[in-house]
Amino acid sequence: MLIDSELIDAKGLVLRNHVCWFASCAGSSRPRGIRAEMIDHTVGTIFLVDDQEETRKANEQALRNAGFNVAAFANAAQFLEVYNPGAAGCILCEFKLPDMGALELLRVLQAKELEPTFMILTRHCDVSNAVQSLKAGAFDFVEKPLEAEVLANRVQVALQEDGKRRRARRVRGEISDRHVRLTRREREVMKLMVSGKASKEIATYLELSPRTVESHRARIMRKMEANSLPELVRYSVLMHSTCCNQILKAMNEVEPAVQAAPAPQPVYV
Repeated sequence: MLIDSELIDAKGLVLRNHVCWFASCAGSSRPRGIRAEMIDHTVGTIFLVDDQEETRKANEQALRNAGFNVAAFANAAQFLEVYNPGAAGCILCEFKLPDMGALELLRVLQAKELEPTFMILTRHCDVSNAVQSLKAGAFDFVEKPLEAEVLANRVQVALQEDGKRRRARRVRGEISDRHVRLTRREREVMKLMVSGKASKEIATYLELSPRTVESHRARIMRKMEANSLPELVRYSVLMHSTCCNQILKAMNEVEPAVQAAPAPQPVYV
């Protein structure tokens, strides 16, 4: 059942709380009624994947009480059926699942060129598993059970990280779109520009006149919307980087030339 309620706070502001709510099968612990259209992708959602019903329900309720949007699943297959890679939020997954372990699920998502903010839950904390998980790309490794406040704080940090990653990917996409507007020759010139070649060197290398190279440079700067050569170099780094942390580092110097959207925040009621 999908609950879509509007609440008015003390100041008269309308606050929306979109909740994906799942009824249990008769005589079964498996959640049911999950459909992709039931998940509000405009705000951060916690995708909770845990086969242990008691802890799943406890964590789900604790996160809802803290104001987060939660979609809960008993196994990886259920989660993959409805997961939208464009959805803002984070994944909170039990380390050992009956159908697919957390690391295997993470690799499945990474194989699709996704970089989700992935948190791993475990009943028994093991240093080697924690190290393996973090090396594999997990954002956090958490031992169950957690106090509600601690869980909410860890999830809030993960949502902030997810917002940064989406921001980085969006900026990289915008700059890549600008790069597509360049002609083949302009791309050749730009490659040499960002490698540190002067106009005369570029002219000699491409067998062009210096004046022609200067014309290409002007068009490149205009199409890429770069105000300086260092800025163009940073744009080049952004385009070719696959690491969100590297992109974010470059973004600190690129902005405000490229404006980024704010990170998605949970809705509190």
